Amino acid sequence: MQDTRRLATELLQLLPDLKNMLIRKFDGHERQLTLIQLGALGFFLNEPRTISELATARQISLQTASEMVGNLADQGLVERIRSVDDRRKWMVQVTDTGTTTFHQENTLVADIVTSQLTRLSDDEVAALHIALPALHRIFSEGDHSQS
Repeated sequence: MQDTRRLATELLQLLPDLKNMLIRKFDGHERQLTLIQLGALGFFLNEPRTISELATARQISLQTASEMVGNLADQGLVERIRSVDDRRKWMVQVTDTGTTTFHQENTLVADIVTSQLTRLSDDEVAALHIALPALHRIFSEGDHSQS
């Protein structure tokens, strides 16, 4: 238990450093989107979804999600379409320009992370290959904590 607590503390300390590094390096490149906008665009990439779904998934207010989608729409990256199932409901769909922009910007982020990972030893890279699937599994499952 003590080892997992220490590991949890170290992971929590690492996350802001990772975010700050990405923002700093991402801001140093010519790009169209912020990291937050890139994440929102990626949320809508595979299928049309509602603004409410974005707000829930990202744990942000409906107003913030709506403003974010409005900004993406102003750039021609997404469009609002009526739901086929419920004509009263509006869905957000990524445009062709949005898809291209997402892949370009996401490649830039991947290049930034790759450049950092090249600083690791082969053993450290191997350890990450082992740890990442497990971390992905436990953090992607949702909240299954036992209270």
